[in-house]
Order: sequence, then C-alpha cells, then structure tokens
Amino acid sequence: MTITREQILEVLGSITEPDLKKDLVTLNLVEDIQIEGNKISVLVNIFNTALHAKKRMQEAIAFNLKRVFGDSIEVEATIKVCQKNQKKRIVKSYLK
Repeated sequence: MTITREQILEVLGSITEPDLKKDLVTLNLVEDIQIEGNKISVLVNIFNTALHAKKRMQEAIAFNLKRVFGDSIEVEATIKVCQKNQKKRIVKSYLK
C-alpha cells in the first residue's frame, strides 16, 4: 500500500489540539511530513509546554496512523511547542 501525504493529513485532522479544541490540520500545526517506505515521520506543533502533553500527542499520532495504515508502519512523531508569535497568529486566525 502506498501512503500519501493527503492520507496522513486526513488522519491528523482527526486529532485535536487539547488546549485549542480544534484539529491539528485546521490549526495548521503540522509542520512537516516525510514518508519513506513504511516509515512516517511527522513534525507537529502544540501549545502546551508540559512533557506529558508532548508524550500524549506522540501517542495519539502513532495510534491513529497505525489504526489506519496498520501496525507494520513505523511512526516517528516529533512534537515541538509553538513559539509565542506563532501562538498569537493561530489564536487570532482560528479562534475569533
């Protein structure tokens, strides 16, 4: 099975950013997607700086991608915290 960027974005669109209560794709928090064979690497921004929030987001991404594409895929989810100016832009654009 060939996995496409659009399919991955569809899956990531079902994951909610917990602080903003909107999905990762709508909030434009997916920064990068790499697909190499059965390995998917994603870079996602979140608002919460707590380590447990980053870990939960990694788990949610891996769980949802494996649920759709199967356990044979390898998922590398890198989570970074939004910068202050990025947070302001997102809040202003999407939470009016």
